[in-house]
Amino acid sequence: MNLGAGPYGDSLVAAGVVVATLLAAGGAGTAAWTLYCRGHHAAAARLAPRVLALRLLSYAALGVGLLCAVAAGTAGVAVVCGVCSVIAADEWARLFDLPRHHRLSLLVTAPLTVVAAALLGEGAAIVMMPGMIALGLVWPVIAANTERGMRDLGVAALGYVYVGIGLAHAVVLVRDIPAGASVLVAVAVATAMSDVAAFIVGRRFGRGRLAPRLSPNKTRAGVVGNLVGALVGVALFAPAFGAAVASVIAADSPAFVIVLLVMAVAIGLGAVWGDLFESAAKREATVKDAGTWLPGFGGLLDRIDSLLVTVPMTYWFLRLVLAT
Repeated sequence: MNLGAGPYGDSLVAAGVVVATLLAAGGAGTAAWTLYCRGHHAAAARLAPRVLALRLLSYAALGVGLLCAVAAGTAGVAVVCGVCSVIAADEWARLFDLPRHHRLSLLVTAPLTVVAAALLGEGAAIVMMPGMIALGLVWPVIAANTERGMRDLGVAALGYVYVGIGLAHAVVLVRDIPAGASVLVAVAVATAMSDVAAFIVGRRFGRGRLAPRLSPNKTRAGVVGNLVGALVGVALFAPAFGAAVASVIAADSPAFVIVLLVMAVAIGLGAVWGDLFESAAKREATVKDAGTWLPGFGGLLDRIDSLLVTVPMTYWFLRLVLAT
């Protein structure tokens, strides 16, 4: 299985096979769970088959969309991330009831940063971020809002960094990292597997709550599931990570094993971090879901919250490895 051949050819074929296999396994598991729940009402109460099926369909749609995007290279990823940045930025603005001018600013600056990253690389985001935030300093003066002007500016600036800069990292990962398209698929799958494993392990073995004030359903056992799921996902795509660091580390060396382990831990913990961060935002906004875009999950932000952390972490870790 050659996941490191580049953004086309064998790389995407292999990635597609892995994604299709996982979705098929999820479909079989959903069907089996549905049959089991018919005679076990207690199990159905814990996790309704309909919710499980909706989540699987959402995963399938996202998986197909991701494969189509990376097949088109940097431009395809930029288009998908640009659209996602608009939706996620709008959900963020609505979460905190930002005024219209801040909401419109987010809807313009987030996709603009994604496009700039596709054209100019990571330097575009570094140059644009201070300028975009500085531009936002005008609004508290113009609006003369002495009650929540500073609060709204802070939330809008955080939303720009969280959504716009976060998704721009997916673009520069594909653009500037060797075998970046395969690595992006690998990180997305490993993050999804981390979330799923955390859910399963937490449901089965979870006792002590991890962060009861932020997310009452999160357990310490679930974090173990996060790490195990991420490790399996990273192992499935080991050739992709091998191709990414091939210029400095041989795939059969002990150092490469360390790279994979670090990646698995980073993705597993990053998935928890991203999930809890968004939970904190929703708690403050007193809402359950950020939106209604994805059946079984809620808003788009509810689904990509972990990726907004794991993708930047992966990019900068690989940049660090390649710089050694």
